[in-house]
Amino acid sequence: MTIDPINVGSAPNDGSGQNLRSGAQTINDNFVELDSRTAAAQAKADQGVTDAAVAKAKADAAVPASALGTTVAQLVNGTVPASQLPRDVLEFPTLADFPVMGEAGKIYIAVNDGESLNNPTKQYRWSGSAFVLIPSSPGSTDQVAEGATNQYFTAARVRSTSLVGMGEQVDAAIVASDTLLQGFAKVQGQLNTKLGKSETAADSDKLAGQPAAFYSATMRGATASAGGAKGLVPAPPVLETDKDRFLCSDGTFKEVASGTGLPVGSTIPWTLPVETIPAGFVERSGQLLQRAVWPGLWAKVQAAAVADDQWKSNVRLRGCYSHGDGSTTFRMPDDNGKYDQLGVGGVTYRGYGLNSAGVVGGHQADQTQAMNHRTAEASATPGTLVPIGFNTDTATTNGARSAAAVQASMYCTHTGGAVSDRINGPPRVGSETRMANSSVIWITMAAAVASVPGEVNVPALATQVDNSAQRVTKLEGVINPIKPSWISNCLVNSVYAIVNGVLWSACGAATVYGNFQAGRGPNASTSLYGLNNFSRVNIPSTSPVIKAGAVGYNGYALLANGELWAWGYNNYGQLGIGSVALVPLPTLSTSGVLDIYFHETNSGHSFDGGKALIRRADGLYAAGYNGYGQLGSGDTTLRNSWTKVWDVPTQGGIKSVWNLGSSYGRTWVQTSDNRLFFAGYNGNGQAGVAAPVNIVSFTEVTAAWGGADEIAKLLSIKGGSGWADTAANASGFTVMWFTDSVRTCGVNTYAQLGSGSTTSLATPFKIPQAFTQLSVCGGGVGSCYGVDADGALWVWGYNATSQLGNGNATNLLVPTKHPTFDGTTADRKVGKIMTQDYDRPYYSYCFPMFIRSAAGNLYHMGVNGYGDGGRGVVGGLTTPTLVALPKLGNSGKTITIDNIGFLNTTHAATGASVVYAMDNEGMIYGWGHQGQYGVYLSNAAVDCLVPLQFKPNWML
Repeated sequence: MTIDPINVGSAPNDGSGQNLRSGAQTINDNFVELDSRTAAAQAKADQGVTDAAVAKAKADAAVPASALGTTVAQLVNGTVPASQLPRDVLEFPTLADFPVMGEAGKIYIAVNDGESLNNPTKQYRWSGSAFVLIPSSPGSTDQVAEGATNQYFTAARVRSTSLVGMGEQVDAAIVASDTLLQGFAKVQGQLNTKLGKSETAADSDKLAGQPAAFYSATMRGATASAGGAKGLVPAPPVLETDKDRFLCSDGTFKEVASGTGLPVGSTIPWTLPVETIPAGFVERSGQLLQRAVWPGLWAKVQAAAVADDQWKSNVRLRGCYSHGDGSTTFRMPDDNGKYDQLGVGGVTYRGYGLNSAGVVGGHQADQTQAMNHRTAEASATPGTLVPIGFNTDTATTNGARSAAAVQASMYCTHTGGAVSDRINGPPRVGSETRMANSSVIWITMAAAVASVPGEVNVPALATQVDNSAQRVTKLEGVINPIKPSWISNCLVNSVYAIVNGVLWSACGAATVYGNFQAGRGPNASTSLYGLNNFSRVNIPSTSPVIKAGAVGYNGYALLANGELWAWGYNNYGQLGIGSVALVPLPTLSTSGVLDIYFHETNSGHSFDGGKALIRRADGLYAAGYNGYGQLGSGDTTLRNSWTKVWDVPTQGGIKSVWNLGSSYGRTWVQTSDNRLFFAGYNGNGQAGVAAPVNIVSFTEVTAAWGGADEIAKLLSIKGGSGWADTAANASGFTVMWFTDSVRTCGVNTYAQLGSGSTTSLATPFKIPQAFTQLSVCGGGVGSCYGVDADGALWVWGYNATSQLGNGNATNLLVPTKHPTFDGTTADRKVGKIMTQDYDRPYYSYCFPMFIRSAAGNLYHMGVNGYGDGGRGVVGGLTTPTLVALPKLGNSGKTITIDNIGFLNTTHAATGASVVYAMDNEGMIYGWGHQGQYGVYLSNAAVDCLVPLQFKPNWML
């Protein structure tokens, strides 16, 4: 059936077209036809889908999906991609990645098996049984087959080639046109002519008549760097100075004059000018050396070195090394007598046994053994005067004695000056007793020579620098002789300063505390108070003062000649003069003294219950209060004369002595072989042992504190003693400072032992931390401060007045790093703990703590009831605050504060100390409590809230 069209006629309504009914019938017939055709098409389409699915299933069964795109090409957009086309060149990472079987006609590339950057790959082909390398063109000579005629030129073939055709051996010069064989022939001809047929040198001046074989022998160790070479010994390396050298077995040259063979630390006399001191040696003239420049010498001497303050203040120790600044320097002994005019002068050496100073490095001044002189005059005529023969006093005239007196005694008494004995000529009389001598420079081997040819001789340079530094130090002492070599830290009512061997003192008014310590006369006899009124302590001797201190309301001065002068309060006989009478002015107490021992705690709880200890060559002597056996005399009886309590010959040499406390006193002795002994109050186990309570004779406690090896590392013994409200809290505790740790025992009410509790201990507790600085302040309650190697501050113990400065007022049970001084920057590192072992008679826990940062700034924390903090206000601080001190000195240069000290003029519970500081130019600053005119003499007792600068009288 077809689709029929509808006849619509020729024109509208002309009657020629189909009528409506007929047209509608045609339309219906056409739709029927269309429906029939659509159904037939749909049936065919459905059949096509079915047939396609069947075909796809057959195709999928014939070709696996995994093969499509790999072994069987797969059309993409009607074409086969290039990646599915067969390849003739195949790339693999390495040869090991090739397939087991290759294909002929293909090239295989090993990308990472190349031989160089210019040939990063290797090419291979399949031979049918293996992969064969296809060389590049041509690759290298190793890949080119060697022919029979043109053979490779190898070193082995050259060495084995015979010199056939060398030619005639003629004595002629070699020229550029000669062949190699001709050159050899001429060399042999020259040698034959020189040596002759007998192979003996014709010119014996050149070869010394030796056969040729003599000069071809192997010489072991013959060069400056290695052994086994042939030939003559080479010349030594050229250095910046011409010195004799010798060849060592290790093949190196060493200087004969450098001290080679002497161990580091050896000391010899040098009899030539100072400019000729050999490299590696340094003078023994009291100069400071850098530890980094002389590490070997410092390693040898550090264990025996003394504190630098002790070295400078006690001239008897000028033969010792010192710790210098405690971190970067150390000080040489002054055996040459060059440091200042206070020592005993240039010395000779003697053994360290009987009659010596008793300690290696100890200096002794000259002396003449006590004697009487008399001259026999049996033939004297009665009634005449007889001249006297000998008198060392040249200031007087020759004396005389009546002949009657001579006849009665048969001897004349000397009363006049020295005269000749008519045999040896006029006596040579002077200010010292001495033998005939020759002046030398004592020098010490400080380092083996380490020369670098063509560069620098390090020890020689260091020697020049250090010897120059010594001379600069001496020059500075001449230019600026007005700065004290020592100033006190903490006395009851005074300040002491030693300036060029003279003792000066300042004091507060006597309204509350006496000024017995001032040494100017009876108590209250002076009206010159304050830091602006330093006055000389008049000691009637020409020998310089080398050490001063006090044990309460009194004072002592040790002179270079061994005399000990004393003055002040003496109620327990602590001045050692044989009585308990007050001594208003300096009085000679005894002589032959090597050292006297003080500590801040001697002005503690019972300031008038002090004891003093001195050392002579034969032992230790004591005087003063002995209620708990602290003198070590075997009883508890006071001594008003110096009593021997330690005998060196029987008990051992003395290395160190610590005189701690006052009423509840303790004495420690460290021997030369590092044994430790204790005597005194032990009510809370302060000795490190539980019993007995009081130890009245020196008792060894070495084992309790770790043994001799541990005691060898002992730096100092500290401990609190001095709280006024109860005697129990004044009995104190012990803190032992070692090079690698701290050990504590005794009273622990306020956690001052750092043990993590408040339980008192009779067995030492070890704090396993090394500190470079350590200060124990506040008497029996104890506030402790330590500085580690990084400059960080660690604090523990009593903190009720915020003296630990950690932001609160809570006691700390264990050492805790300070939140401000944590060691992270220069101003957060501790340069120096300025408040050292502070103590005073009353309320010693009320003190201001001062810290100098590594940047040079001075900070205060803690008590500030009377302007003690120097900050312009009153009121304590829980964290560090900068002190109002200048940064520039009178010279216009930047200054640092070297010392902080305290003049304790009252017993107020909120502090009330006078604080004084000394800068590196010697100027004095003072501030704090003014009630006793301790800062300066004024009509008004107004406290000084900021530091005032004073030019001390010794500068006038």
